[in-house]
Amino acid sequence: MSPVDSTASLSDPGRGFARKERATPVRRGTPSPAGAQWSIDQAGMVRARTFGKFEDVVTGLGANASALLRESPIDATALQDENGALPFLDVAQLLEHAATELACPDFGMRLAAAQAMQGPAKTLGPIGIAIRNAPTLREALQYFSDHVHAYSSAARLCMEQLPDDGRIFMLFENVPATPAIQVQATEHALALMHHLVNAISKGRIRSPEIWFSHEPRAPLSVYRANFNATVRFGQSMNGLFFEDRDLDLPLPERDAQLYEIATSYVDQRFPAIPRGLATRVRVIITHLLAEGSCTHEHVAARLSLHPRTLQRRLRDEGESFESIKDQVRREVALRHLGQANVSLVRMTEILGYSETSVLSRSCHRWFSASPRQLRKEQSANAGAASPGPRESIR
Repeated sequence: MSPVDSTASLSDPGRGFARKERATPVRRGTPSPAGAQWSIDQAGMVRARTFGKFEDVVTGLGANASALLRESPIDATALQDENGALPFLDVAQLLEHAATELACPDFGMRLAAAQAMQGPAKTLGPIGIAIRNAPTLREALQYFSDHVHAYSSAARLCMEQLPDDGRIFMLFENVPATPAIQVQATEHALALMHHLVNAISKGRIRSPEIWFSHEPRAPLSVYRANFNATVRFGQSMNGLFFEDRDLDLPLPERDAQLYEIATSYVDQRFPAIPRGLATRVRVIITHLLAEGSCTHEHVAARLSLHPRTLQRRLRDEGESFESIKDQVRREVALRHLGQANVSLVRMTEILGYSETSVLSRSCHRWFSASPRQLRKEQSANAGAASPGPRESIR
């Protein structure tokens, strides 16, 4: 939980693809027919253009991008197709593999920096145009949050004013949660958002604090250089903070006509996802877990609701406070089980439990295994996808 300029030990740089022999990987990705409009018709997919600078970054590091891609399940043609879609988990694993093979623990952040130079429209497509031309940063980020599935059906964004803070937190999650292979993808996504805010505000607005649920992979000075902000690790969630007053500043050089055209296009093809009270409750619970004050009454107070009203409204959405709290704990536990340098005692604190025995009982209930068994399985699964015969990537 230390800021980026404090002392912290670096974690294992990740395993990438395991090194067991296997058959040639099945190539995946959905290249689109010439002239076709991009769309996502299944869960867990991401826009191929979001990783369009991958080969340039690899080449810039003096390596062979084609060799890396041949070791992955991703078809090189699909990666280059701006209108195509890729399985998110395959992309996440490719980023981890590249970081490991190239001894480049900040690969995800490097990729984001390279993409930032080409502008939001090139990286994000029509939704990037909409964000760039929104009236204010608040409207830009809210629009991105409501239509993030135009960028990735594996991503989840949510804006929420955190209790006892006053700042706005932009929560970022990838679904499904496979923490062992998501560090580079998460750092890439948050760095990309950081660069996006800097670009559309012409440097007037930035996030003063970044949260990562994992431990640092790169030297702390690298995070300092990329974000120019306080970066905290081992947190209960991933995301960026913004000062509330900054969000209402008008975006310079916006084009109102372009905004109308872009939002009309996106709204028609990727309608906003309705967000009920349960989504807000999830964010507040995630924030309050480690503080030991995550009760039904505390969350209701943060929402200015009577506890019975909160219970009734959640029931109307088919949810309950306890079920959401349990889901959040399960997801947070799953993320941290993939990080060997996060002790079980620390995990117990993050989840708001009083002792490790409660964590053990919960893991048996969620996963039918102990935390230590799960940690071993996560470690093994991180290297489950292995390359075929090796060739030089340099």
